[in-house]
Amino acid sequence: MVDPKNWAARAFGHVTTVTREGALVRVIDTATWLWFHEMDFLSIHLLASAAHKTLTDITKGTGKDPWLGNIINQEMLTRGYDFLRHASRDLNIVLDLLPSTNLPLLCSAIDTFENVFGYRTPFMSVLMVAFVIALPGETPDQKAAISKLMSKYLPENTAIESLRKLQRPEFFAKTLPLFERGS
Repeated sequence: MVDPKNWAARAFGHVTTVTREGALVRVIDTATWLWFHEMDFLSIHLLASAAHKTLTDITKGTGKDPWLGNIINQEMLTRGYDFLRHASRDLNIVLDLLPSTNLPLLCSAIDTFENVFGYRTPFMSVLMVAFVIALPGETPDQKAAISKLMSKYLPENTAIESLRKLQRPEFFAKTLPLFERGS
């Protein structure tokens, strides 16, 4: 239930109302942009963790839970987020965090977002393409799985080999227009 004070604040334009879906889009897209532009890994981790935890809560008991939480211990996934959220009074405590966890964390959040809300934003689609083309395809099973993922995330007639050679900012700039056309 919304407090009458909030209705008044809304009526006068003093507050902005944000849906959970809208908040998730903004957080995931911002973390994605930061990741592609090789910005601060801890900020990316905090945003990705917040989205992942929110989606974990939303999907609890629905069968749409984030897949990464079934592979990696939830506490390991969101260690940096919890480090700040549950702060110790010890000012000398440190955090050891693997920046490489950000990509799978974001991808898990994006996949779950799509399962819940039925779509991906162009930023989310670009990140999923980057994730899929970086996967190892050494065995026949891996190659088959990657092929299935490619058909889900990649527009037809996309030159994959040329994308693999790009650095993150250039990859983002070249790939985003493929998904903005349909938006």
